[in-house]
Amino acid sequence: MVVFSDNEPIKDEEHKVSVTEYRWNSLAALLQERKERMYFLQEKKCLYSEVSSLKLILEGCQKWLEGINSSPSGQGNVTQQLEQCRMKMASMKALEDSVNKIRKWAADLSSSQLAGSDAESINADTNNFLDRWGELMLRFVLLLDLSFMFCVGLHVVNIC
Repeated sequence: MVVFSDNEPIKDEEHKVSVTEYRWNSLAALLQERKERMYFLQEKKCLYSEVSSLKLILEGCQKWLEGINSSPSGQGNVTQQLEQCRMKMASMKALEDSVNKIRKWAADLSSSQLAGSDAESINADTNNFLDRWGELMLRFVLLLDLSFMFCVGLHVVNIC
């Protein structure tokens, strides 16, 4: 027969309560981590959705530019293409706020402690998109500048 001292049942109960509290706190911390990770993943999904929407516009403009480069251009055609170019560039400039929002959003997400290994892919994907966006804007500016110089050249020839 085992003899217990008067304090042993109390110590045993206190130990059980302590273990239960520890497990409860651990579970609460784990749930909080999961909740934060899920929020991060939702934000990442929203970011990629926004990037995807803007990529469609980007690709449409790129295809339009490629079509211009491959088509023979007459005087009437150049004027029409120039106007279309101005419209497309204006559309892209109107989306600059969204592009800047994506830039900041991606930086915030990738610098988050929750990002972990996702940080590299977020940076790579958004930088790829931002580079393509910037290159397209530059191509539009160059096309407009060249078109302006061409039109000014024609105007000068017609005056003389």
